[in-house]
Amino acid sequence: MTEEKKNLAARKRITEKERFSFIGFDVFPKDPKELFDSDAEKEKLLANVRARHDKHDHLRESCTLLEERVSFTDRIAVTVGAVMVFVALFLPWYSVYNEIVEDTPVAQVVEKPVVTSDNPEETTIEDGTADPAAAAVSEEVSSATEETQAADAPEGGQAAADDGEPVYSPLTTISEELDGELITALVAKKSIHREYSSLSGIGGIISFGSTGSYLFSSGISLILTVILFIVYTLLCLGLPAYTLYGLYGIKGSPDEQALVLKKLLRYNWLPLILFLTGFTFAFFGSEYGFDAAGAFTSLGDSYGIGAYLSVISPGVYVALAGSIICAAKGAEI
Repeated sequence: MTEEKKNLAARKRITEKERFSFIGFDVFPKDPKELFDSDAEKEKLLANVRARHDKHDHLRESCTLLEERVSFTDRIAVTVGAVMVFVALFLPWYSVYNEIVEDTPVAQVVEKPVVTSDNPEETTIEDGTADPAAAAVSEEVSSATEETQAADAPEGGQAAADDGEPVYSPLTTISEELDGELITALVAKKSIHREYSSLSGIGGIISFGSTGSYLFSSGISLILTVILFIVYTLLCLGLPAYTLYGLYGIKGSPDEQALVLKKLLRYNWLPLILFLTGFTFAFFGSEYGFDAAGAFTSLGDSYGIGAYLSVISPGVYVALAGSIICAAKGAEI
């Protein structure tokens, strides 16, 4: 029985040619071709291999292990990102505004000629204000003026001139034909312009002594957001210095430098995390502990997502972009 099993195993054993085909995963289903076009090409390659072997260089010429871990392009990108974060501290970070309302002009009433005789060519100009119908139109004009006091002046409407004098133009036309008399009233809307105030990242830290008492007397969402942005500002001071130190100040082999730099660059994700966390807090909203709308119109009556986005200025986004560049390059190393 044992001999039969041995003979059966021997019959199932594949040949060397079949083994070569299976090992190559059918790359060479038939006899392989010569790897070299000529003996001279073969000798040249072998000579190169022997020379590298004599130098104890056992890696291939195109081995990825020989590539530079932190390239010159990576260094430039990280440096630019770190400088962006630092420079952003001197750009506007917080911006608020007040809406200034100009005096509303008195409505102007312009009247057309009224036919006063049987002959249409004989016309006279009458004062419509003495006529009851004209007075009704004037009241309608005054009502329309009051209704437009809360609206912004659109393009082509009343605007403030450079010398401070308001410039009026007709915005609404109310026409009514009364017994052959056409009365046209022109209503001018009020002019509203905004006066902006802004603070840089450094200015926000300096002015915190005067604004902190107001902010920390408000709801929990606003208090937590203020704390997050204090940390955000401090990170924009420390992260660029820490990043540049990791890029140019660390000693050791290229691999050691790259590994340490990779760990340092991970901290540049923190500004993005803080920004998104503050965005989440704003959704919950909170009440102000002071008359925010009286101080600045843009703050509104309560803190929410609208106030959060309206207060934040380009400096915050520049710092955010620079930190993301550094963090993304750290992920590539």
